[in-house]
Parts: sequence; C-alpha cells; structure tokens
Amino acid sequence: MRKYDAAAANGAATNWKRAAMPVRRILVPIDFSPPSLKALDRALDYFGPHRAQITLVHVIEPMSYAVPRFIPEPTLLLEEQRKIAARELARVRARLARRRIRVRAEIHFGIVHQVIIDVARRNRADLIVISTHGRTGLAHLVMGSVAERVVRGASCPVLTVRTFPAPSPRRSVRQKKRTKPPRRSARKR
Repeated sequence: MRKYDAAAANGAATNWKRAAMPVRRILVPIDFSPPSLKALDRALDYFGPHRAQITLVHVIEPMSYAVPRFIPEPTLLLEEQRKIAARELARVRARLARRRIRVRAEIHFGIVHQVIIDVARRNRADLIVISTHGRTGLAHLVMGSVAERVVRGASCPVLTVRTFPAPSPRRSVRQKKRTKPPRRSARKR
C-alpha cells in the first residue's frame, strides 16, 4: 500500500507540473531599494532559467504636495528624476547583461500601484514579482502598501517577496511555557 501511495503522489506531482500555467512574461516593479533588487533576484532565480521575458518597471509618482519656492519648476524635478531612474535602470540592465539575462525596462509617471497594474495588463504579464518594505502601524496607515494594492487589483498572480526580518513571535498568556509541577517523592512506609 505504501508503494502505491508514493507512486500516486509522484504521479500527482508530475501531473501538477505539467498542468501548471507557464510563466512567460514577468513584471518586476523596481525602485532601486535593496528590497526591490532582492525581488528582482528572486524572479531571476525562479524564472530566469525558463527564459521568461522580464520587464522592469520604475514609476515616478507626481508630487501631490505643495512645491517649495526654491524649486523653479516641478516638471524640471520630474525630468531630473526620470534621468536618474534611466541611469539606474541602465546600471541594473548592464549587471544582468553580464549574466546573459535580457530584460526590458520602462519608466512611467503616475500613481505607483495603478501604473503597475496597468502595465501588467497591457503587457499581458503572467506574474508580478514585487517586494514588501514591511511597513506596519502608522507608517502603513499613512503611506499604505503598494504591494497590497497591487495584489488586490492585479489580474494576474502576484508573488510578494518579504525582505525584512520576520517579527519575533510573541507568546500569549496561554502559550507561555508551563512549568511542570514538582515531582512527588516516593513515600517511605
């Protein structure tokens, strides 16, 4: 019976692999932070050997706050951000070219999560690989989570890459280590 179960399990795994959706087009949002570069590495580790087409997307978000007077023109600032992003994307592409990995790179302006979702839909991406920065509490409330919004709005699967250390588990009152009651000594009669 055990041999049959093992064979069935192996056959099931093989059939699952055949039935799995092929991943041919991957979208990797990148902001050049260490977490986003780690997400890119993870995408390359998982799907690079399968020759999937990888598209890097950098989004420059428009300023929605008052611009100080010392900045002559907001469009000049956005153009400068675009130039910096183009240089950084060229640097990432050159690093990948040394590994013989070809990627496409795009720069867009707009609200980050909306642009990522739109580009994924337009490019018919099979998968989005995005990093999480690990914001919690007030920072998460104020700034929100781009990864969370992408997961909620994307029409394709999203792989989130956790790049921050896991929080240490807190023990609840019930989970606290229970001490054993003292051993009763054997009575001498």
